[in-house]
Amino acid sequence: MNVKRIIGILQSVIEDSGTLLGAVRKSSAFTRNRKMPFQSLLVFMLDMRKTTLQTRLNNFMRNIGRHMSFSQPALSKARDLIDHSPFLKMFRALVKEKYTNSKDLKFWKGHLLLSVDGSFLQLPRVESIRKAFLIRQNGDCPSAGVTALYDVLNDWALDATITNAKMDERIECEKHIDFLCGEFPDVAKKSILLLDRGFPSLRLITKLSQSDTKFVMRCSTQFLSEVNDAPMGDANVVLSNGICVRVVKFKLSSDETEILVSNLFDLPTSDFPQLYAKRWGIETMYHTIKKVLCVEKFSGKTENTILQDF
Repeated sequence: MNVKRIIGILQSVIEDSGTLLGAVRKSSAFTRNRKMPFQSLLVFMLDMRKTTLQTRLNNFMRNIGRHMSFSQPALSKARDLIDHSPFLKMFRALVKEKYTNSKDLKFWKGHLLLSVDGSFLQLPRVESIRKAFLIRQNGDCPSAGVTALYDVLNDWALDATITNAKMDERIECEKHIDFLCGEFPDVAKKSILLLDRGFPSLRLITKLSQSDTKFVMRCSTQFLSEVNDAPMGDANVVLSNGICVRVVKFKLSSDETEILVSNLFDLPTSDFPQLYAKRWGIETMYHTIKKVLCVEKFSGKTENTILQDF
């Protein structure tokens, strides 16, 4: 998708009257002619450059032809009048365009390769943030748990969630599966979901099987006995829930045994190490949003601004 098309999609969401109606937190918000109209506020907030905020505001006001001052406190007040839904709406619109109209998607043997993984973001040390997002065990700083459904070949996040420090990655993964199967059933049918050792559970395997989602997940040696007892190499086993899965075990160069569980019964055994290794793309994505986009440098210190920035 080229930049011109991306800008066009963002502009259509920003100018849609339903975006304003769905975002305002007070019925009287943005009903008068303000220094910073709703549409201009959204455009300004999409500018993630790390120059000083007041400099950005001054330049922006001049660029939109409003030769008047607009202060940082006024911006905070304006932001507080809306929720994060306009940005979620923009995100959803871009994903829909990419996965329903794009002809340049990359596939692995006819499959899209998706992965789900979680991480934690350090939040501002403010009491209201601490109460909203909580603190991780043995931590001293408010944290948000975040997960993404990520296309590792095409470098796109299809879905993302943000919750508190007590995040359960498996529950968030189930939400991603529901989203994928509900919103993009055609994408779901041609996708393989790659999951690391934090995800395997009998409940999640049942969920994936019931939704007819193809998957490969790495398991620890402390997983289900049916999987642990499978021989080295390639075997089919029936779990206690009656679901048959394929178990592929092989030695890594470190002499550690890697255990993969899957419902891909027609794939050659030799393909599994290479396939699972492609999951690493989601780790690179988290490095990018933290170290390059500096997502933890939040532009506000309220729960609402955290959600807007994310």
